[in-house]
Amino acid sequence: ARFDPATEKWVLFQQNTPGNGITYGMAVDSEDNGWWSEFYADKVAKQNTKTTSTVFPFYAKAQEVQIHDPGYDARLELATPADLEFYKSIGAETWGNQSSSPLPFADRPRRMAPDKTGSTVWVPNWAGENLAEVDIHTLKVTYHPLPIHGHPYKVAVDKQHNVWADIPLGDSIAKLNPTTQAWTVYRLASHGCGSRD
Repeated sequence: ARFDPATEKWVLFQQNTPGNGITYGMAVDSEDNGWWSEFYADKVAKQNTKTTSTVFPFYAKAQEVQIHDPGYDARLELATPADLEFYKSIGAETWGNQSSSPLPFADRPRRMAPDKTGSTVWVPNWAGENLAEVDIHTLKVTYHPLPIHGHPYKVAVDKQHNVWADIPLGDSIAKLNPTTQAWTVYRLASHGCGSRD
């Protein structure tokens, strides 16, 4: 939901995937579009904030971007047909709630950040061990595997367009230079601190 303090009006933005897709992280890109992650559904949503319904001016539907990194299909193939039927029966990646553990093949997008002077939104994929770079115009997704094993929780983008990712279970902060594709890993001084931001 967006609140405009000048007009004191609210607008509700609704994702298309039904049920509990849990909004986990939010961002506003360089063109004032709203974004959020659908943690259980392996999707991120984009909402053009300048467009609302003429029938229901308080309601606007979003575009959704599927988050499936290049290793997703190989992980999916490890599931048996019975596994997949069970996941479907409990609403996995749609209406169900798998908060205790991700599906074995999931990416699990978390706390994203925009490049405020660029044309991308960056999404940390917790279970996929990668960062997703989403073009805000084309919605094309480019994946950047982490240089270490760990689960990226939150990202930030600096004024040089570098992307910083907190990796709590790896006791590290990692920086990606999108121009050179070079990673720098900063090990934290304490073991098991579990930093998130």
